[in-house]
Amino acid sequence: MARVRRIQKSLIAGGYATGPIDGIIGPYTSAALQQFAADHQMGHDTLFAPDLAAAVVLYAEVAAKHPAWHQIIASDDFVSWLDRQTYYGTDRIQTLKDSATARQVNDIIELYTLERHMQPD
Repeated sequence: MARVRRIQKSLIAGGYATGPIDGIIGPYTSAALQQFAADHQMGHDTLFAPDLAAAVVLYAEVAAKHPAWHQIIASDDFVSWLDRQTYYGTDRIQTLKDSATARQVNDIIELYTLERHMQPD
């Protein structure tokens, strides 16, 4: 139940209506999860797949620190910058793209933002 409550709180933080935070996957929480999956182009055979639940929590945690993070990581400039980060190594970059934690995503966005601000106009 605690896990479901955390997911419900994360969905609410992302603007999805889940009904009460009660730790139960009722019709509102199910609808919110389905909408989240649709909004983020996450196709799932089962509604409560572990990667969907993890994505909900990750998105909420990163958005709390970087509200515009979705636009940042979707930009061609960011994708190109991330691919050029040789100190991560190619395997590490793929791991970060596939299964990064909120802290890793926040750290990468911070580094990207810092490097962008340090560049001359």
